[in-house]
Amino acid sequence: MLENGAVVAAQRLETAVLDHLPEVLANHPHAGRDYAERNLPTAQIEQLRTQVLELYGEGAELREFIEGDYLALYAIRGNVLYLLTLRHHRQTAYEFGT
Repeated sequence: MLENGAVVAAQRLETAVLDHLPEVLANHPHAGRDYAERNLPTAQIEQLRTQVLELYGEGAELREFIEGDYLALYAIRGNVLYLLTLRHHRQTAYEFGT
């Protein structure tokens, strides 16, 4: 965002998401919805799920949390939470593993 001159948008993102999201997910890791159940099965969804399982092992959950205009994709395995990526609700897909 900063590289594209979107300073105000970056500040809003920091305030709305990054200042609040870690605390919410630390206290309520299952607050987000199950990502696979929410989406129709597609090759992209399955690829994302496969990548998460390869990175974090069997039993890792892929979840999505909505915070304002942003969606956070995260994985849970045991008592560890991994924030994978954020996207604006207008984006059509997550960019993960690039």
